Amino acid sequence: MKQSVAAVALSIILLVLIGSLQASAEDDQSCSNASLRGSYGFQISGSIPNVLAIGGIARVVFDGKGNFTQTDDVQISVSGQAPIVILDRPGTGTYTVNPDCTGSETLNVGGQVHHSRLVLVNHGKKIFDMSSDPGVVLTGVGEKQ
Repeated sequence: MKQSVAAVALSIILLVLIGSLQASAEDDQSCSNASLRGSYGFQISGSIPNVLAIGGIARVVFDGKGNFTQTDDVQISVSGQAPIVILDRPGTGTYTVNPDCTGSETLNVGGQVHHSRLVLVNHGKKIFDMSSDPGVVLTGVGEKQ
C-alpha cells in the first residue's frame, strides 16, 4: 500500500514538474531584430505639455535587420490655433531589439529625429512604444498587419 501511494505521489510530482517546465519554456521568448519584420499599423497619441497635442496613425515596415520605413498621418493641435493635418508623411529609421524583447528606435521624419523605447509582445505581433526624448509625451501601439 505504501508503495502504491508513493508511486502515485511520484507520478503527480512528475506531471506538475513537466507542466511547469513546459509553461516556463513558452514564457521564455528570446527576441532579436529579426523578431520585428513586416508591416504594422500604429496608433499614435501624445503631447508636448502646455505646447501641443498630437494624434495619428502610421504604417511601418520593419525589415528584420534593424531598418524601417513608415508613412504617417498626424493631426497636431497647438493651443489657440486650428489643428494642422499632415497626410502621407514619409519617414525612415533604425531599431534595435534586445533578447528580452525590449528595444529602441530612431525615426527621421519631417526634418526631425525622434527617439523611442519599445517592447515586443506576443512574439512580435504587437509593439508598445514611447518617446524617450525629453519633454515629449508620445506613445504608440502597433499591430502586425
